[in-house]
Amino acid sequence: MDAPAHTFGAATLLGERVGPYRVLGELGRGGMGVVYRAEDTRLGRQVALKFLPAGRRDETATARLLVEARAAATLDHPNVCTVYEVAETDAGRPYIALACYEGETLAERLARGPVVAEEAVRIARGVAAGVAAAHARGIVHRDLKPSNVFLCEDGTPKVLDFGIAKVPDVSLTRTGETAGTLEYAAPEQARGRVDARSDVWSLGVVLYEMLTGRTPFVAPYGAAVLYAVLHEEPAPPSAHADVPPEVDAVVMRCLAKDPDRRYADAAALGDALVGVSRSDAPVSPAAEVVGMAAWVGWLRQSRRAVAVAALALVGLLGLGLWTSRASARPTLPASIHLAVLPPTPQPDGPDARAFAEGLAEELANGVRKMAQPDREMSVESVADVREHRVTTPQQAGTVLGVNLVLTGTLWRDEDRLSLTLALVSTDRRSRILDTETVEIGRAEESSIRGRALLAIAEMLEFEISDATAARLTIGTDDPEAQNFYFQGLSFLQRDREVEDVDRAIVLFQQAVVSDTAFAEAYARLGEAYLAKYVASRDTALVGLASRAAERARVLDGDNGEVLVTLSQLALATGQDRLAIRRARDALALDSTAEALRALADAQVSASDYEQAEATLQALVRRDPVSWSGFFHLGSFYYGQLRLDDARVQFERVIDLARANYQGYSGLGAVQLSTGDYDGARVAFERVLELRPSHPSALENLTTILLYQGDHKEAVRRYSEILASDSLDHETWRNLASAYWETGERAQWTRAMRGALRQVERGLAVNPNDPTLLVARAVYRHSLGNSEGARQDALSAVRLAPSDPEVQFESARVFGFLGDRKSVATALRAAKEAGHTFTGIRGDPAFDGMREVVRAIH
Repeated sequence: MDAPAHTFGAATLLGERVGPYRVLGELGRGGMGVVYRAEDTRLGRQVALKFLPAGRRDETATARLLVEARAAATLDHPNVCTVYEVAETDAGRPYIALACYEGETLAERLARGPVVAEEAVRIARGVAAGVAAAHARGIVHRDLKPSNVFLCEDGTPKVLDFGIAKVPDVSLTRTGETAGTLEYAAPEQARGRVDARSDVWSLGVVLYEMLTGRTPFVAPYGAAVLYAVLHEEPAPPSAHADVPPEVDAVVMRCLAKDPDRRYADAAALGDALVGVSRSDAPVSPAAEVVGMAAWVGWLRQSRRAVAVAALALVGLLGLGLWTSRASARPTLPASIHLAVLPPTPQPDGPDARAFAEGLAEELANGVRKMAQPDREMSVESVADVREHRVTTPQQAGTVLGVNLVLTGTLWRDEDRLSLTLALVSTDRRSRILDTETVEIGRAEESSIRGRALLAIAEMLEFEISDATAARLTIGTDDPEAQNFYFQGLSFLQRDREVEDVDRAIVLFQQAVVSDTAFAEAYARLGEAYLAKYVASRDTALVGLASRAAERARVLDGDNGEVLVTLSQLALATGQDRLAIRRARDALALDSTAEALRALADAQVSASDYEQAEATLQALVRRDPVSWSGFFHLGSFYYGQLRLDDARVQFERVIDLARANYQGYSGLGAVQLSTGDYDGARVAFERVLELRPSHPSALENLTTILLYQGDHKEAVRRYSEILASDSLDHETWRNLASAYWETGERAQWTRAMRGALRQVERGLAVNPNDPTLLVARAVYRHSLGNSEGARQDALSAVRLAPSDPEVQFESARVFGFLGDRKSVATALRAAKEAGHTFTGIRGDPAFDGMREVVRAIH
């Protein structure tokens, strides 16, 4: 097997029993496997046992090991390493039992120098025979190289390691990324397009190295090797060694940059090698293989040529599935729940990654516009993909609850842009359901979104009208403006730290300078200004946001995304009715989840609670397989103090996406509100398992300490939270409560003033926010401004007559002020809105007016 590539510790299984096998010693280690020599005590033969190395027993590595076994096990061929079984130790550690051969790898043989041409051709014929057996079953090895070829003592070559890429630094793990070692990978592998001809290239490189003692592309570092593979023509083998012209020709045909100019598969290459061989010596003493195409034809007739069921996503597990449009493809699920992952840029870099992330958001938005009347479809927002740190199809399935993922590779060179897309299932096998490639010249780069969306429509089997197709194009013909725009989207998606938002603003400004009629860029510029206001509370930014958004409306008032942005801006500035109108206009154009959420938010702000509930229920009906709608409906119920209804929705989120922290966060909030502190603690600790250091979970756990009487620890933790984020008035209020309990009155005053300061920043932008008004009423009364508190409470109850929390908190303010009539009015409104009056009996705000409380409660 492979010679050790690194220094590892001593074999830990030496002398132990593994099932029916007794471990005799270690044969070798590599980045993805540990191989031991063992004795099969049942049959008295020696075998090789392959395990994952310590520290590499994660789910993906285990899947790779099983893919290798199942792929190789289907290939009953003398030039493929024989697999006896796949099993697990008593401790649950998976392993493969393989035939144990005496000999060395081709890499070890080449360390002593090149191989004479006749012998090199014989070895290459054997390797081609084994790989042809794989190609006949739709398997592409993708990592052919000397260390993956074993030379038995009798000279028989054996192909090793189906499914495992062994060089972590250059063997990447996402769909479409370069798989295998750069020196042996075909040019198209860097672009994520792999088929049997890619293995033909790699075999050509191996044959070149056997003949000359060197690979055809030599450079001091990986990027230079990749450039040479993509752009430079190698010297023929005869330039370095005594190689017959006919062998030269075979090698150079294997190394054609254009796959169409290579041999069609390993069988065709094997036939060519038979034709140039100077010897009739068989490639294997056990079975002479001549006429490779004829052998493969017999195989196809005598056995089902099936793809291995365990083959997973191209690049993720190191194996590719060789498919074509004409071949049978798996059936798409009846209900489509899709996440779009950013394509992997090649070559990589910060700007390339930002472009790819922005493109992903535009593709997700575009797919939403392709809703089919007879298909149930939901598309996760790219913001949620980033928020939940989803990078693989498996994560998308467990964290977001989706059943399909769109991913791929984005390749740029001097004159072309190439996007390879893969539609992948999120089930245990991560099957590739379809692939498409979009290639355009750099001058037409602004058409990438529209072209890609049409390709995606074909992959999803959607019917697209001409009118819909016209709406899929981006609003600029300027490639530079599009480039700035996509990068700006990437920074706007991030955690909305001030520096990220500043970068987004600059990029959107550059986009509108490049194309002054680019409506989407103006809309996103307005959104970025608004995001910076939220992060900094600088009220001057609101005017900038308004001007940018209004410019977007003038340029393209019939763009649904522009109208959603306008709705959000109107809501942030207290123009609730305008926000509702803009959201309805957006829905009339595109019935998207974003437009429904914008409408519901505006309706809540306008105290249209029945309408808001109906809108959110429509969102759930529209996307019944998406966790997001249930989360928003649960959050609405929580705000209305309908805690049992909220619990049901948050539990539904957890059912749909068990690794989604937001479901546990919502459930914990409900439990905290009902006094179930133990249940809340479990829920928030689960949030921290999924998202370490999540700020709201840390704050809620601190609030549990406050409620349970650990006031000094609560002070310490609230202070730590405010040291990193001082803009939340509720955190300041909670800190003040903790200081009150510890008797530190001066610190209580300081914290209460901090809460008041943050509320006033919000009211400077939206002076009609009832939630902020009632909060300011509480803080003003606490700090001695009774008249200011009264006016704020009166304004709040007038603006939100059906909000139970606003009415109840206003009643508390009136109670402290001794205003019995206003207490009665506000409590009655709170009760009618659904408030349960939990804890009201001991609330000091109502001391002296218990008869009023009893009359209503």
